[in-house]
Amino acid sequence: MLKAIKGVTPGVILLNVFILLALWFSAFLFQGQQSVFSDHRSMPLYFILRNLTGPGQIEIIISLAFILLISYLLVHYNTILFFIPERTIVPSVLYAIFTGFFINYQTLHPVIPASIFMLIALRRIIDAYHVNGTAFSFFDASLLIGVGSLFYANLIWFGIIPLIGVIILKGYKLKEMMLSIAGIPVTLLITAGIYYLFSPGISGLIENLRFNLFSEVDSYNFSIVELAGIATGGITLLAGIIFVFKRIKNMKIKSRKIFILLLWWCLISVALYFISPAVSVEISYLAAIPSVYYISYYFIFSKSRIIPLAIFIAFIVCASVIQALRYF
Repeated sequence: MLKAIKGVTPGVILLNVFILLALWFSAFLFQGQQSVFSDHRSMPLYFILRNLTGPGQIEIIISLAFILLISYLLVHYNTILFFIPERTIVPSVLYAIFTGFFINYQTLHPVIPASIFMLIALRRIIDAYHVNGTAFSFFDASLLIGVGSLFYANLIWFGIIPLIGVIILKGYKLKEMMLSIAGIPVTLLITAGIYYLFSPGISGLIENLRFNLFSEVDSYNFSIVELAGIATGGITLLAGIIFVFKRIKNMKIKSRKIFILLLWWCLISVALYFISPAVSVEISYLAAIPSVYYISYYFIFSKSRIIPLAIFIAFIVCASVIQALRYF
């Protein structure tokens, strides 16, 4: 089964879309039962997006469109950057499966569009690798994260990634380090100016930021199957990280740096879940992006064919059972 989805062919792409649609089908039937942010407390771009889509199944369709875009970018980045030295759609398939793990978040949640901006920001960071002189793409990355935070405020904490990228790719260069943290303040200053001109005032933006960054969200009640899926995914991710770093010395320098950046992305996601009162399992949409690259590398290059296949089947079974239990 894994061998069948390693390539990038029309048949495999259609299979990926089918898996995603199958795991989101119940979201159409039970629309309205998912968790969403209240509109009056949401960040400005998410507020606009929600008003454009309105209530109903259109928001599920938009969510699926965003997930498909993330899936495309996951495959496209590896095709262009080739840090997993094989053309493969495995990261996309794994991401589709992971989005089926938490049914309460199968809706137009702000973390989904924010994830797209984070992925594009990662690409802008990596673009700096071959740049001689000052790499302004670090500023672009910070700016993109800032824009993404106007959907999902907690993306602000990922603003450290461009700074880490400067250190990993360029060393301790002060000018680029300053550029890497300047984008988010610029985004917030522009937004504050718009609030000042067209809204009740800057205090509205400050209050939204405070609420979305520091107010405690309701705790998530995990089902046994969800816990099984998380445990399987977590153990496999750890195995994937160990597997990659055992072989990292044999990789191209650029590939090494990409995997180190992805590890930081993983660590920040996990830290936010356990430390921030405003973060819940929705962070899985962000955490899954670097995770699927590590797991895919392990699946593709592991000498054992039985263990990766068994884990992959376990992922599908967990996601399918979680979806099936929704009907009972």
